[in-house]
Amino acid sequence: MIMLIVFRAIAGIGGGGILTSVMITVSDVVSLEKRGTYQGIIGVVVALSNSIGPLIGGLFTEKVSWRWCFYINIPLTGISMLVVLFVLPLKRVKGDVKVRFKQIDYLGCITMLIAAVLILIAISWGGTKYAWSSAGVIAPLVIGFAFLVIFIVVEMKFAALPLIPMHIFKNSTVSGALCGAFFTGFMFYANLFYLPQYFQVVYSASPIMSGVLLLPLVLTQCITSFTSGFLVSKTGNYTINIWVGFAIWSIACGLLSTISPDTSIAKLVGFQILSGIGSGQTLQTNLVAIQANVKRNEMAVATATRNFLRLLGGTIALSACGAILNNTVSSKSLNISAAQKSTALHAYTLGIRNIYYFMVACCCVSFLVTVFFVRGASLKREDDAKYQEEGKKWAAKHRGIHALGRKNREVTAEKESAPSQTVVTTESSVKK
Repeated sequence: MIMLIVFRAIAGIGGGGILTSVMITVSDVVSLEKRGTYQGIIGVVVALSNSIGPLIGGLFTEKVSWRWCFYINIPLTGISMLVVLFVLPLKRVKGDVKVRFKQIDYLGCITMLIAAVLILIAISWGGTKYAWSSAGVIAPLVIGFAFLVIFIVVEMKFAALPLIPMHIFKNSTVSGALCGAFFTGFMFYANLFYLPQYFQVVYSASPIMSGVLLLPLVLTQCITSFTSGFLVSKTGNYTINIWVGFAIWSIACGLLSTISPDTSIAKLVGFQILSGIGSGQTLQTNLVAIQANVKRNEMAVATATRNFLRLLGGTIALSACGAILNNTVSSKSLNISAAQKSTALHAYTLGIRNIYYFMVACCCVSFLVTVFFVRGASLKREDDAKYQEEGKKWAAKHRGIHALGRKNREVTAEKESAPSQTVVTTESSVKK
């Protein structure tokens, strides 16, 4: 398990960097007015990946080996590296590398990592390994929150380039959208993790079938994510999508909290579609809201902060939901046998319901926060046209340099491959 944790942590370093870099790249090359559409496209890609991934993973697990769930990343990352190398133009950042490395907020990274790990450990252990009132839970929880306070102080007073600049929270829209992103992580990852598990435990679905049964959620997210982004780009209004999205998502979580071992597949499909409609309208539009309310030179760090909080919310959610499920099931003091299977399934289903009660609360908080704090802002910026023109000129020059380089290489290759000619000189020719 330690080996798996370490290796997945390394994968997480790469994956987290890719996720944020893609969004930052889009924010750099696409005007804010059109960004909703492009963020919607990213949402489609993510949703499709989330729908195809469980199916492929289930297929590998059943038909080949679970190890292929990891092997498959090798060709995929190889192809991605080639695409980045040959398709994505690079505008190099000038400056001394050593100076830039010194500016990294190492202290902020360390204090936040310690705080997150200790808080997650306390939540995971609570009610399972240790009682909630025991020192094994209280101590890491208190120390974790203490390091969280230290992190905030470091970011406000000492970091040259803060991991999370605290001044961006002074804007109510940014604060509200970031809060919504944090709770979005709760609900998004809990859905993706516990619904397939529910299908396998309660309906005895195979890994492949559990992936198929999850398709109504992820495909609806895919469609809604694109359409909501398109509407934001066309109307310039992101608030309606965010408000309506969290409202529908709250209703969907409420319906999912009513499930039992006898709930029909048709109902679960309907509940997932409603959940996909709600979540799809919030996943990308809240990023547009954040970017519209920060300065141009703060968009990258604001985007990274949003992704960080969303992933942190998902991590905390999985630990908290695991604790909720384990505490609910263990409270029944089950000695599972064949005759007690229905009782065990009822206890498990009750645990899933408690998870969705928790998610309903998260959805409602997100809805209220965004309604009261997220305000509309213009997606048009006066300097967009200027920077777009500069970008086009740079891209044309970049392509021209590469084309000239290719032409020079072709001419050189032709000269080197041409047959050598022997020059014969005679006395008359020399005189001439």
